[in-house]
Amino acid sequence: MATAPFFRGGRLPLILQTEVAECGLACLAMVASYLGLRTDLAALRARFSISLNGISMLSLVEYADRLRLSSRPVLLTLEELPHLRTPAILHWGENHFVVLSRATAKEVLIHDPAVGLRRLSYEETSRKFTGSALELAPTTDFAPSDERRKISVKALMGKLDGWWQSVSLLFVMALARIFRE
Repeated sequence: MATAPFFRGGRLPLILQTEVAECGLACLAMVASYLGLRTDLAALRARFSISLNGISMLSLVEYADRLRLSSRPVLLTLEELPHLRTPAILHWGENHFVVLSRATAKEVLIHDPAVGLRRLSYEETSRKFTGSALELAPTTDFAPSDERRKISVKALMGKLDGWWQSVSLLFVMALARIFRE
């Protein structure tokens, strides 16, 4: 199992998809973040458009190139998984992508954007792995950065009219209960 030689520690993040068609984008976000381009689905959604049908391996290669990541699509057998440069994106089932974190002689560890972290036997892996994978590595003009979109509490709450009055009323009611007892 090979890893990027310039990587200075840390973990492969788990990024879960929020829509069915976002698995490829979530996988790209996981690998790019591991390699030093800290990103998330919101940032990639703003950068790339995906259809309701999802994303193809060809689109993943194009998007990786635009992120300054070199890509190498490979066809391989199940037994060759331990020799893949990880993390790598695997084509999974009919229309899904996952990230291979590690493959040992006994098990395969994947980050599935639909369900989370999964440890699978080779028998379980053989049911879904199609034989297509995408290895990614930074190009010479790659620059580590942080593109994650920060969301404030204020943005999550939106414009709530009358919230101050409601909080004040709750406070007064709590005080009244304390003094009543």
